[in-house]
Amino acid sequence: MRFLAHLLAFIFHPLLILTWGLMLHLMVDPYAFGVANVWDEVPLVVITLLYTFFLPLISTLFMSLTGLINSVTLKERWERIGPLIASIIFYAWFHLNMLDNPDIPRTFNILALGALIALGLSFVVTVFSKISLHCVGMGGLLGFMVILYWNYGYSYLRFAGMEVELSIVIMALILLAGLVGTTRLYLQVHDARDIYGGYLVGLASQFLALRFLV
Repeated sequence: MRFLAHLLAFIFHPLLILTWGLMLHLMVDPYAFGVANVWDEVPLVVITLLYTFFLPLISTLFMSLTGLINSVTLKERWERIGPLIASIIFYAWFHLNMLDNPDIPRTFNILALGALIALGLSFVVTVFSKISLHCVGMGGLLGFMVILYWNYGYSYLRFAGMEVELSIVIMALILLAGLVGTTRLYLQVHDARDIYGGYLVGLASQFLALRFLV
């Protein structure tokens, strides 16, 4: 059971959420990016992974190797400060590059800005409490899909010849978000306040981004 909990935590690692959101967006409407399917936009997926996963991860590894933090698992609240600052810098850099790119739709810029806002709010909250960054990510992903569904009128997600109603995808994400939160409780790395606070920050960040960019 602990292996499954750790596996789920890795698959939905906070730094991977923006990439998951991009892939879901491409399945919902690849034409917004000027392509016909997800595979035509692999370069953008790779760039997103580089800026929002690998560079922040390398920074965290460097901090661990130099003794600035105890480990990359960031078990202590104070250990999150440096990695969060580094992530904010890379996410801001990524967002500004995407914002200036005419081939990137406004909807993806909302996702990227929402992720940046979520990091900033998480940094502030971390001064007082060890918020669950996994739940921040899942709340943000859920909020973004709700925005695509309610604010932009998308109804379906298409992949490999299959068509799934977006409302069903949203319900599945709610279940996944709950499962991720449950694993954080099971592994005893967070309490209920950290979990619910994470969901709230993630959701609110996406709607704040929507307000700023629309």
